[in-house]
Amino acid sequence: MNWFALMFIRPLVVVAAAWLILRICRVQHPASQHAVWSAALGGMLAIVPLSFVLPRWNLALLPARPAPILHSVAPAISSAPAPPGPIELAATRVTASRSTPPRPNRLPDPAMPLVLAAHLAGVFAVAGRQLTGRILMLRLVRRSTPLIGRLRESSDVVVPVTAGFWSPSVVLPTGWRRWSKFARRSVLRHEFAHIRRGDLLTSAMADCVRSLLWF
Repeated sequence: MNWFALMFIRPLVVVAAAWLILRICRVQHPASQHAVWSAALGGMLAIVPLSFVLPRWNLALLPARPAPILHSVAPAISSAPAPPGPIELAATRVTASRSTPPRPNRLPDPAMPLVLAAHLAGVFAVAGRQLTGRILMLRLVRRSTPLIGRLRESSDVVVPVTAGFWSPSVVLPTGWRRWSKFARRSVLRHEFAHIRRGDLLTSAMADCVRSLLWF
């Protein structure tokens, strides 16, 4: 399997397709743009497993046209075959070059393990950093004080955040009681919109894409 096509060209095609859809259809609504880019993230993640699962189709090329057979007009002097002339040798070389399939442009064998090792090292480094951040965020949620429903309060945050995966919560800073009624309503609508729209799942998919395509 071509590593370059799997890790660079195919994800780039998915991103270009999403961008063209938004440009051609002139999508301006933020929720619709979010849906298109979320689908693009899902497509970029599905490229890797589908490349191993789906069957492959090899299209047979048309056969090469046979070279014209050149007959000598001079009568045969003896029964022994005459040595091929320059024209016959050229025709034989053309036929051989047409019948020989071109070799695929691949990386040499010694370079491929190094490329895969470098890629896997980057994947583990980026994924470890993102996993550490999510673990710290879950610890922050556990240390916060529950208020009502999914609302929590913590002195470790300075702005409202939405954290969690299976049961997300909205963590407010300790000074939220001094906000105006309009500010509280706007903040809660904004944060709970993230939960209703499934932005936490989208964020997880984005983390996976950043880990796989860290370069």
